[in-house]
Amino acid sequence: GGAEMPKEPAAAFPAASVVGGAVPELLARSYVCPARVLLSGAGADELMAGYGRHRGVWLRGGPGALRVELSKELARIGRRNLGRDDRAVSARGKELRLPFLDGRVVHYLTSLQQALGVTLGDSADLEEAQRHLCDLALPAGEGDKRILREAARLELGLPGTARRVKRALQFGSRIAKLSNLEAFGANRRGQGRAQFDEDAGS
Repeated sequence: GGAEMPKEPAAAFPAASVVGGAVPELLARSYVCPARVLLSGAGADELMAGYGRHRGVWLRGGPGALRVELSKELARIGRRNLGRDDRAVSARGKELRLPFLDGRVVHYLTSLQQALGVTLGDSADLEEAQRHLCDLALPAGEGDKRILREAARLELGLPGTARRVKRALQFGSRIAKLSNLEAFGANRRGQGRAQFDEDAGS
């Protein structure tokens, strides 16, 4: 069994649907996001080696072990994340869309994962595909989710965004800090055991 996911990621979705994002200055005034559909990046880390633990798997077991781990990640994403995220968004009358989990995207990215188990030198094409999906010999913010980072840099002209190191949703959105301030009066007092109240702010 996997570790229980923290409640804060679920809190960030209602914050985005009600407040327009978990931005402290917006919380001081009332704002309701008119969007009916929210886009989520769920699946990107699982498909393109975006989590820090993937680097550990790669360092300990090489590309073959990473390929096996990414396959397991995809198999368990529904149990770990998607139900929670869908409930959090649906509770606010919104719908969630998951472009990285579109069947065509999953098929393409998992076909690149097959190259992760091929030893270097077997095929220049497979080696190149491996480097495009991810290259965990590079630092965080460069080698993880490399194919996505390259698309952001080359196709969308977002070089700064392409180099950002991953932060978990609850930290990148600052919802963990805000919930700690509300529940405990200070960010550092939060211990991760507080319950998420779905009715708060309704």
